[in-house]
Order: sequence, then C-alpha cells, then structure tokens
Amino acid sequence: MPAFVPEETDKHIATVYQTYCTQFESIMTRRFQLLTIAPGSTVASFAITLVSNPVNNKLQYLIIPLGLAGIGFLIGLFVVACMSFRDGRVMYNKIQKVENDWGIPQTMHHQDGIFTQEVVASLLFSVSLAGWVCVTLWFLLPFPVIPISISCVLTIPFFIISRRVLLDTRERSNRDNAQQTLGNVPIHQGQG
Repeated sequence: MPAFVPEETDKHIATVYQTYCTQFESIMTRRFQLLTIAPGSTVASFAITLVSNPVNNKLQYLIIPLGLAGIGFLIGLFVVACMSFRDGRVMYNKIQKVENDWGIPQTMHHQDGIFTQEVVASLLFSVSLAGWVCVTLWFLLPFPVIPISISCVLTIPFFIISRRVLLDTRERSNRDNAQQTLGNVPIHQGQG
C-alpha cells in the first residue's frame, strides 16, 4: 500500500475489494449452476423420450414441441451464461486492478490453457444443444442413426459459434474495463 494514502482511503479500498471478491464468488456460483442445468436438462429429455416410448402411447406429437422448447430454453440459458461470463470478467478485472494498483497480494490466478471456462461452457452448451436437436428429430426421421448423426455433426458448428460469442464477451468486458475507477478514488496503473 502506498505510504501517502490516507487511512480512510485505505479502509475504502479494503471494503470495496472485499465487496468485489464477494460479488465474484456469487457470479461463479451462479455460473456453475447454469452450467449444470444445460446437460442435466438434455439428459432428462432423452430419458423422458426413451422411457415414455411415444410411438406406442401417441405422445410422439409432443416430442417436436418439447424439443423446440428445449432448444429455446438452452439458447436462453446460453444468453444468461454469456451475461454471467461478462459480469465475472468485469469483476475479475476490477479485483486484479485493485490488487495491482494497491499492492494487495493476488488472491485469484487466471488460468489460460486449453480448458478455460469459456471452452468448457462452449462444449457443454454445444453438446446439449445438439442433444435437443436429436430429441426433436428422433421420431421425425425413419432411423435413430440419422438424428444422432445430425446431432454429432451439428456439435462442431455449435461449439465454434458459442466459443466465438464467449470470446467476444470476454474482449468486450476487457475493453470496457480499460478505464476503471474505484468509487471516487481513481485507480491508476503503476501507482505505488
């Protein structure tokens, strides 16, 4: 902490920093919950479809609306996840800026590697969306191999699109955080 910082500013920074950390943990908890809903809903839809055997009990007409509703639900969930990623990136950047500018030891380390959170989320959403497409097409096409094949092929473009959207969200968040202030106390790079 710089020696010239008044004590009330020091307390203000500590309070805001703790608030940022708490908000970041809350965002990460919501993100985890979102990412567990996506594959869970897809598995449940497959189970319902296969166990109920709609061909025998005339429920096959409900499968298409169920599949379309599932696709819509998953796309909405992906939009919410994008907002969560944006909010998490904003909070992470704020925390990192306070740590760098005020000499606070880093509490979080960002891991850039093959399996980043964006890649895992893109994979979960693309596979889940492909699963809902499979459920939608299951009784429309004559052989089960066809909807499964279509779903497997669609997983790749779904992954590429969702990955691109999440990367754009990350880039926008980083750009928006370039000129960040902390309450009434500007945070300047290299202070200290």
